Amino acid sequence: MSLRQDTLEALRIHGIKPRINLGQSFVVDQGLIDRMVNYAKICDEDDVLDIGAGLGFLTEALAKKAKHVYAVEIDPRLLKVLRKRLAPYQNVSIIQGDLRKVRLPTIDKVVSNPPYSISSDLFLRRLLDYRLSVLTLQREFVEKLMAQPGSPKYGRISVMAGLLWKIERLETLPRGAFQPIPKVQSCLIRLTKVQGSEDIVPIVKDTRFLDLLSFLFSERRRNLGKVLKKYLELRGIPKKVEDIEASRHALSLRVCDLEPMDFVAIARALIALKNRK
Repeated sequence: MSLRQDTLEALRIHGIKPRINLGQSFVVDQGLIDRMVNYAKICDEDDVLDIGAGLGFLTEALAKKAKHVYAVEIDPRLLKVLRKRLAPYQNVSIIQGDLRKVRLPTIDKVVSNPPYSISSDLFLRRLLDYRLSVLTLQREFVEKLMAQPGSPKYGRISVMAGLLWKIERLETLPRGAFQPIPKVQSCLIRLTKVQGSEDIVPIVKDTRFLDLLSFLFSERRRNLGKVLKKYLELRGIPKKVEDIEASRHALSLRVCDLEPMDFVAIARALIALKNRK
């Protein structure tokens, strides 16, 4: 029996209809699951996270090679299926909840087919500490991740990605690799933490950095100087734009033309100002 047939049978037996609002679309290509595990180079020293474990087929493949697998699933209907499938594996912990809210132990790698609806939250908040991730994502989102300064798709996500990861687009996936078949095109990518990015993680984790990015990109085509002046005024920071040394070289550039490290330099200067208040 193929993985697609196994998936349809499991859904039928348990009376489960995939929920569109949760972005449920299960991988039904065994070859894809095997390649995801291989791309991540899973070994018996790895603690691995599977986001949106679903019916547990990918989790099971990971459990056969990893030291420990943490399977996070928000849908209570799927927990019974997960527990039954993964019962033989003592190295699996099933966690019910929203990944954006649950607490997790130290993880080495992420291998997952996450709901596309939480992609932004993953990249802005939850993937910051992991050294390697192999993920299926919507192609349009991947294009935003990989966008370069000046391009129409360059934004907050692009800045975060450019600061922290080497991104490889491994495969463009056929829609038939999923059930239900999605309307959007998907890609398989690998994220590898950039050497030296540990020094940047504290800044990008600071909520003030995300606030700055969101504000600046809300007027992405305007000159940095004008948008930053408005930011200082609205945030109550008594400083002239010209006095923020980190931004001087970029004041005449459009926000969308700044390099990722420009945003870090500006954020560090602003956080230092706020901390002195």
